[in-house]
Amino acid sequence: MRDLQLQHHQEFDGASNYIKQKLHQYEETEVKSRMKNVMFQWLLESRQLYGQFPIYPSNEVNGSTILFKEMTIAEVQEFVDKQAQALKNKKIKRKEVKQIAKKARKKKPIKQKAIMNELEPSKFIPSINNQMNIYKELFYQRDESHNKDQQYDTLLAMDHFRSEVEYEIRRDVDNILRNELIYLKLSIDNVKDKQIKKSKKKKKKRRRRNKKTKDIVANRTNDSIFEELVEAGIILPTKPVHQRDFIGDYQYLSESMRCNEKEPMPSLLDCQQLVILQIIFPLCSENIHLNLPIRKAVLLAGPRGSGKELLVHIACNQLGGLLVDLSPANVAKSFNSASGLKVLFAMVKQLALMMPPVLCMIRDMEVIFSKKLTTQEKAIEPSRYKRAVRKFIKSIKPGQRIMLVGLSSQPYRARIKQFLQIYQHIILFPRPNYGSRRKIFYETLIEKCNMNINDVELSRLASLSDGYTAGQILEAIDKVIKIKQETKYSNMTCTADDFITVLGTKVPVFVDEENKIKNWYAKTANGIKRLHELVQTSSSTSKKTSLKQTR
Repeated sequence: MRDLQLQHHQEFDGASNYIKQKLHQYEETEVKSRMKNVMFQWLLESRQLYGQFPIYPSNEVNGSTILFKEMTIAEVQEFVDKQAQALKNKKIKRKEVKQIAKKARKKKPIKQKAIMNELEPSKFIPSINNQMNIYKELFYQRDESHNKDQQYDTLLAMDHFRSEVEYEIRRDVDNILRNELIYLKLSIDNVKDKQIKKSKKKKKKRRRRNKKTKDIVANRTNDSIFEELVEAGIILPTKPVHQRDFIGDYQYLSESMRCNEKEPMPSLLDCQQLVILQIIFPLCSENIHLNLPIRKAVLLAGPRGSGKELLVHIACNQLGGLLVDLSPANVAKSFNSASGLKVLFAMVKQLALMMPPVLCMIRDMEVIFSKKLTTQEKAIEPSRYKRAVRKFIKSIKPGQRIMLVGLSSQPYRARIKQFLQIYQHIILFPRPNYGSRRKIFYETLIEKCNMNINDVELSRLASLSDGYTAGQILEAIDKVIKIKQETKYSNMTCTADDFITVLGTKVPVFVDEENKIKNWYAKTANGIKRLHELVQTSSSTSKKTSLKQTR
């Protein structure tokens, strides 16, 4: 089907020149005469109204195209007069410009609090509505029974290219009428057009140029940069994973928890959808990226094994982009010095411009902004990465499809102000809830491994694995299946008792650690906003109950 669409598209592109030639051949004389009549009428009527011929619109304003809009002669004349005045009063005194600039410098910019995850009105709605109107006018009630192959229609193609042909003809007509207007002024008003004197270019004073940062990697080719980064382990091969490989379920008890004045944690499926909206969607297309607000960095915070890195690999596969590992432990192997870090980020930036989109992943992001470091972390010297990461994020401009994705299992260790200066968008990963745990056991044991297990055993496993992350549960399933396969008489039945010893060797995510992450998130802009909303809702409900009691 796609091959047939491409074939029809190529046929349409090939026929475009032929259709334009035919339109020129059959309609050029009629269109020219119609345009000349309209323009002469406008010239004469405007002279009767204002006592002189108007200024003919220049090519900068697309010539006479503005006169073919639905406008009265007076409105057209006002527009042309404004254009003439703008050209005369184009030069403003330098003193006034300097005064305006000084006033602008004195005014300090008002600091606005970062409002996170608030959706702005979509810029795609007008274009979608426009396309919908075109569809309703042309194709909604159109009979396509004779065109089963869906080839292009010659009449629609002629209507499509007619505007381009008319624009080409109009330019020729404008040039002819400009010359005729000069003779009209001479013959009727006896007035010559003043020749526009070319203003002498004044010598501009030499200004001190700001020192431009030299491109360190200007002499390097993209192939050599790519090869070096692959050999150093900076560019990683993405794992063959897709959206269906991330298993999770909704939080069905969220509303009942809110009624009991408890704030529910997001489910794994909520996190997956947030990654799609905040990482995949802004980078999937250049047009979408330009029409959306700039999103340079996203933080994925949650305990180890909660699926953060898996979703980054899924995003890379879906985008078809590069995965760059800029975590301190990985970079310290080959780019240890400060100059080495500059070269590394310059190489990554050049590759990102030539091979978009690029996801820059940084594991253990809390180490870079941590208050207290261990002996192993001190050896990496993470303070250097802090400066390099800030400069790298500042260098990202609109239109460059690069995103920094930070992974943090202990975000409460970092200095929150410095941390949130880089990451304004945060996705919080929780421990899997009961529904997610049951779904993980069901899909891996029954659907993938073809194990025999009852519904009762599944619910027992879901309650037994409470507190463990999704990664720990999957590791436990792999170990149990290997033990089953290694036994002499392999048994395909599976019970909850088989998992007790395997899960006992792993350390779960305790409630204290989860509360630390929750308290840290409450200090962020989103957390503060959510707390204000909860306070407002609780106050409104208390007022309603008090009113009911008085009644």
